[in-house]
Amino acid sequence: MSKIKNKKKLIIILIVIIALGAFTYSRFIKAKEQVALETQINQIEHTVERGSIKKSITGSGSIESSDSRTILSGLEGTIDEIYVEEGQKVNEDELLAIYELESDSSEELTLETQKFNLLKSQSNLRDLYEKNQDLNIYAEISGTVRYFVEEGEEVNQNIKIAELNETDVIYFKSHFTENQIDSMKVGDKAEIFINSSLISLDGEITEIDKTPIPTGSNSIGYMVKGKINYNGILEEGSRVKVTAVTNSGTFVSPYSGEITKSSTVDIYPTYSGEINTLKLSSGDSVEKGQLIMTLKSEDLDMEIAQQELNVDKNRLELENLTEEDSTITSPINGTILTVLADEQGYVEKGKQLFQVADLENMEVIISVDELDIINVSKGQSVTIQSEVFAEEEFKGEVKSISLKGSNQSGVTTYDVTITLNDRKQLMSGMNVDVEILIEEKNNALIIPIESVSKVGNKYIINKKDDEGNLTPVSVEVGITNDSFIEVTSGLSEGDKIYYTTETSQDFPDGIMMPGMGLGGGQGRSSDGGGKE
Repeated sequence: MSKIKNKKKLIIILIVIIALGAFTYSRFIKAKEQVALETQINQIEHTVERGSIKKSITGSGSIESSDSRTILSGLEGTIDEIYVEEGQKVNEDELLAIYELESDSSEELTLETQKFNLLKSQSNLRDLYEKNQDLNIYAEISGTVRYFVEEGEEVNQNIKIAELNETDVIYFKSHFTENQIDSMKVGDKAEIFINSSLISLDGEITEIDKTPIPTGSNSIGYMVKGKINYNGILEEGSRVKVTAVTNSGTFVSPYSGEITKSSTVDIYPTYSGEINTLKLSSGDSVEKGQLIMTLKSEDLDMEIAQQELNVDKNRLELENLTEEDSTITSPINGTILTVLADEQGYVEKGKQLFQVADLENMEVIISVDELDIINVSKGQSVTIQSEVFAEEEFKGEVKSISLKGSNQSGVTTYDVTITLNDRKQLMSGMNVDVEILIEEKNNALIIPIESVSKVGNKYIINKKDDEGNLTPVSVEVGITNDSFIEVTSGLSEGDKIYYTTETSQDFPDGIMMPGMGLGGGQGRSSDGGGKE
């Protein structure tokens, strides 16, 4: 009897094991099918092309002055007069304020006279510094530059030394009726039909003049002007038909419009001198704000040196009239950020009086990962962008690299200081994005990073012939970034390569599929690449 019971128990156990096995196998098959459903295999055929590729490092930070100082009171006493205000530019050693001094009437007159002499000489020196700064000539518009002088040539203020011609922009004008312009505003879209070439271009209204103008046949028109972003050539005076597209509707001008001359800026020297350097060649493209030439003037240099001596002389004479240093001066060339003292206000020794910063020399500090810092070196070019001035691109260079790293959560970073070549309208404290260019090449053979596999020390791709046969080929590579890789040998332009990628959606139970090739990882460096 016990044997029969044992057999029954054994049969039950076997049934349970078989059922569990079947259930587990079923779950496995379903999971496998689910993975297959969630994973998409992409088969890609790619034609090798030439293009540009770059490798760069990116970071973010805020713009700050390269030199900022807080000026403290050296005496205990009353501030007699303050000669500067917030936002005012000052030079090194320029008089900012003076303490109140005890003196009789004759001494007071001498003191006031000497203060006036010092302030006057400082004002004259400031004017000369501004003239010296004007010896650097910047482009007022984007376009092309044309030089009329050569390096080393002597020029005066009556000689035209260069001109800038706006490119890729064509201007137009046309009359509209009163009812039409009442529904239009600057910035509205304009459609321009070129009569001579029978083509239409999109433009933008830039100016609306509501002054009535007789247009003949007892009718009155109102002038509307605009621009077209176009890299072709349209002859000045070409007849056009202008249609304004506004929120209120579409308005076709009843008049014939015309193409007007593109903007041209003539450049004259602000001071007589010598052409020091021409930064470009005639016909080269320039961006607005780009330095195009520098001048030098021995006469101006001598005037500045003489005036600096005059300022020092007047300052010493003022200090000699007092028993102690009663003047407060700026320690640097800069801009007064804050005035923390009041005239006739009492101050204790060590009290903060002024804050001054060099806003012409701005910098930004970013943190660079330890794996990338070896690619950064002093003097590398940098591109800087700000959301505040989204249309502007600022240039800079690496000034210094910290030798001491900062470790957080097991990751070590190093501070890299970047100076701006021209801050333009950027202000202290504004946030910017920085891109340090590590390496760049144009007209390079580039292929997607996913198409390359690394086997040992070799880089392998699958080359496809005209019959569709695949052959593994070893290639040599150059610049590599997160998206593209440069091929220096092993492939030619026009070759076809074949590769597969896997794309996955959200997998259940944390299932993840690995990427193929060299791609798929998160890089610390930004990248750029594309067809030229």
